[in-house]
Amino acid sequence: MVVILVIAAVVFHMARPVAIQVVPAETFSRWRTAWFGLTLALFLSHNFWVYALLLIVWVRYVANREQHVVGLFLLLLFVAPPAAMFIPGLGLFNQLFPINHYKLLVLLLLVPLAWTLFQRRDSVRLGKPSVDKMVLGYLAVTCWLAFRETSFTGGLRQVFTYFVDIFIPYYVVSRSLRNMEDFRGAFFGFVMGAGVLSALALFEVLRYWKLYQGVLAVLGFSPWQLGGYLERMGVLRPDVTLSNSIVLGYVMMVAVGCHIFLLAYMPNSWRRQIGVGLLVGGVIWSLSRGPWVGLCLLSLVFVFTGTKVVSRLFKATALGIVAFLVALQFPAGQFLLDLLPFIGANEAGSVEYREDLLTQALPVVERSFWFGSTDYLSAPEFQTMYSGGIIDIVNTYLAVVLNYGMVGLSFFVGAFLLAILHTLRALRKARRGRDHVVLLGRSLLAVLLSIMLTIYTVSSIGAVPIVYWLFLGMSVAYHQMVLSQPVIEETAGRRV
Repeated sequence: MVVILVIAAVVFHMARPVAIQVVPAETFSRWRTAWFGLTLALFLSHNFWVYALLLIVWVRYVANREQHVVGLFLLLLFVAPPAAMFIPGLGLFNQLFPINHYKLLVLLLLVPLAWTLFQRRDSVRLGKPSVDKMVLGYLAVTCWLAFRETSFTGGLRQVFTYFVDIFIPYYVVSRSLRNMEDFRGAFFGFVMGAGVLSALALFEVLRYWKLYQGVLAVLGFSPWQLGGYLERMGVLRPDVTLSNSIVLGYVMMVAVGCHIFLLAYMPNSWRRQIGVGLLVGGVIWSLSRGPWVGLCLLSLVFVFTGTKVVSRLFKATALGIVAFLVALQFPAGQFLLDLLPFIGANEAGSVEYREDLLTQALPVVERSFWFGSTDYLSAPEFQTMYSGGIIDIVNTYLAVVLNYGMVGLSFFVGAFLLAILHTLRALRKARRGRDHVVLLGRSLLAVLLSIMLTIYTVSSIGAVPIVYWLFLGMSVAYHQMVLSQPVIEETAGRRV
């Protein structure tokens, strides 16, 4: 706890001079206090239910006075690991539903806001945006199939989980972000939370010490829910609160996309450069190749949607070549190059496993083509795919089609494609207006495309799904904001 608090204090202190250019100083101070308060509660409560009670009390005290609820939610999302515990049934049922830090924040911060937004007359009607239709269709399919081969109460438990995990985050973000100030607050909350995680992850790598594993045991969970001490080429793969190093890289990648937008509001100083390096570094020292490739795509999309594409692409290519040649001269650079997919010499088996997994899955998908199945792991084709005692479906699209068939996959992919299409349309209209609105659209487009690529290499575990549902909601909010206002009001900033 002491190590975490000291590192976080340094990060918050260094971030403050540039952060208050993005959000008001009192907002930054209030959010910083909330982050430290929940971290202290996590480590000192010594019981998950005590921690949950402290979180409830804090929300009752703070939430009603918070204007930027989404930004606060995103800042606090990664304060605690997502280890789950079932709420007891109090004699009526064996157990109600699983609860973890993510669900607690959704229930306490987002559900009340969702109810308020639903009652507001100026809120966009549910189902009007085409992305809504895809999300609601996916939610309907998953809820209907939740009752397969389970009890009625078990199905209801799954339906409730889907509602909390999918619908509420998407709906709240898509309706509550209405102007540039709202987007700045949301993006800053995500970036600030990710920046602290990146610094803590670097400490885990350098000291070979998982900072949050001990607190899980104290709270009553298995300490191995964070994945254990996994290595890559003798270096620890960090988890911090995200349960998996590839999830860490994924979150850092998304944070880089958000930070690109916020740079327009920050003074050009060494603190700003350290912030960029901390987030990009978080992707690197996650030692996860999927987010590395995703970050490359994010950068390319951002460059190609801007001005002076040829010159910027030439500079980026030249810089990449120089960095590659310099990296070859140092052990650390050679280490990273060996980890690169397809060209690196280390752990090529993980890439081959993903290729073999897709090949073996195709006949299984054909047998339950429309709505998937619940027993696909027992298929004979998968029996050769055991790795570490499990069959790891390290592909979100494959997991969706195996569980919910082509119907579920169509809704799932359709939500992303329509979100990207609407962001592009809004971006074209925004180019006739203000620079900052264009920059926001470019960042959102880059994030969405990089998410689509990265989830091809990882299953929807931990923070992966809640992040992509949130950003799908942001794309809807951006589209509505641009189309509903001929001139977008914004505070002064500078072009990047």
